[in-house]
Amino acid sequence: RTASPERSARSAGRALCAAAERRGLLTFGVARQG
Repeated sequence: RTASPERSARSAGRALCAAAERRGLLTFGVARQG
C-alpha cells in the first residue's frame, strides 16, 4: 500500500525537527526547512 509515502516522510521530518529543537539544534531544523 503506497498511497502517499510522502505523508509519512513529512511526519518523520516534523518529529525530527521537534527532537532537534528539544536538544537545542535549532540550526538543524532551520537548515532542513531551508
